Amino acid sequence: MFTVSSEATTTQFHGRKGAADEHPANTICTRKQLLEVTVDREVKREPNTISTEIADTWLLLLIFKDLKTEEKNSPSPGANVVSHWDSRKETPAQQPRHRTTESRMKIVCHREGLLAACQIASAAVAAKDVKPVLRNLKAIVTEDRCTLMATDLELGIRLEVRGIKTEERGDALLPTNRLISILRETNDEELTIEAGVDACVIQGKTTEFEMASEDPVAFPDIPQFAEEKYHELTAGVLRDMIRRTLFSVASAEHSRFGATTGILWELDEDKAILVGTDGRRLAMAQGACHSKGGHSTKGQMPVVPAKAMTLLDRNLVEPDELIRVSFRPNEVLIKTERAMIYSRLVEGRFPNYKQVLPAKHNARIPLTVGPFLSCVRQAAIMTDDESKRVIFSFAKKKLTLAARGAETGRSRVETEIDYDGKGLEISFDPKFIVDMLKVVEPDATLNLDLIDANSPAVFRQDPNYLYVVVPLAAAAT
Repeated sequence: MFTVSSEATTTQFHGRKGAADEHPANTICTRKQLLEVTVDREVKREPNTISTEIADTWLLLLIFKDLKTEEKNSPSPGANVVSHWDSRKETPAQQPRHRTTESRMKIVCHREGLLAACQIASAAVAAKDVKPVLRNLKAIVTEDRCTLMATDLELGIRLEVRGIKTEERGDALLPTNRLISILRETNDEELTIEAGVDACVIQGKTTEFEMASEDPVAFPDIPQFAEEKYHELTAGVLRDMIRRTLFSVASAEHSRFGATTGILWELDEDKAILVGTDGRRLAMAQGACHSKGGHSTKGQMPVVPAKAMTLLDRNLVEPDELIRVSFRPNEVLIKTERAMIYSRLVEGRFPNYKQVLPAKHNARIPLTVGPFLSCVRQAAIMTDDESKRVIFSFAKKKLTLAARGAETGRSRVETEIDYDGKGLEISFDPKFIVDMLKVVEPDATLNLDLIDANSPAVFRQDPNYLYVVVPLAAAAT
């Protein structure tokens, strides 16, 4: 086999037997020398005989035409043209892909642990085709740990995977969806993953999977947490604050009031406040925190996207774990024990939520969350798409909930309450009430503050939580 190669071109030809003796492997020669040797040998053949090497010679002429400019720029004659003869070597097509791929990373891991980590990190994988490389997870394997990276350029995560045995250090890209499917479906509890720049092989006792991969160098970097100014709060407190506010943010399709597709953060010296709203309801939670290095959001209104808040919530496992939060211009970095989350902030201005908080009330009604939630769900059964309405009628010691649908029918539910004031009637979308009640402990007590049938109602769990909901207009009679 005869090979001509340059920095940009490699071409192979099959020469006659004995050529290897005349031209040893790796011989360096110029284009002119190679042509003179080849043509001189061919003209000695009998007339009217066309050999394979003559045909190869005409192909060489075409190749050298393209290499002419390249050879002129070479530092020395023939420096970029090399001839090789090795008829015993397999072609790339004949060799298994995972054998030709230079290994960049090799680990042995527990299936369930890696699956859990991949599912968490996959929340940051690009849902849209921003860049094909972003459909992968990047694995960075060192002597004693493996770190998974994922990003969609707006949100990113570095997540430490535990229970990993390193056999070869390096970086690799792992196809996210197929990797998670393999980890979910295989019965092998221990797996070996070996990945390089163009292939990834996963092996267990009874299974083996091979997938295409890509060069990890093409994957964008994700910053590490090295901030000196930040706020610190416990995972348990932060998790409760997130879950009590995140449900109230606006979806991207229904955002009408500025930067309402995320959670507003307000960080003071020793108090953190999270606020979410979609314009029809508002949830606000607060908790204790500590400022380090003078970190504060005073004079700012940073809004963290809902997607980033969901990812953060999934990483809050141990209640006593300390979480670090640092805001930069247009971005936030959050550090947990195992993860570092990066996110761009939502653009736009968050509404002045303090203006919609009622300063007074005409009635305060205590409600136990569990029984109240059950009554709302029962009454909501008879609502339909056209009439998403439940009427709440408050009287002395009694609450009556009623709903009616043109095609569904009607419902009526009564329960005892601790109320001795005047009778009040107000209508709500039951979904807005149920969403809030689901994130509060069933045995907790909420105070419902009412002004009248047309003013926003406030549910309070003092001192750290309140929920404002706009009532539905009174139905025509």
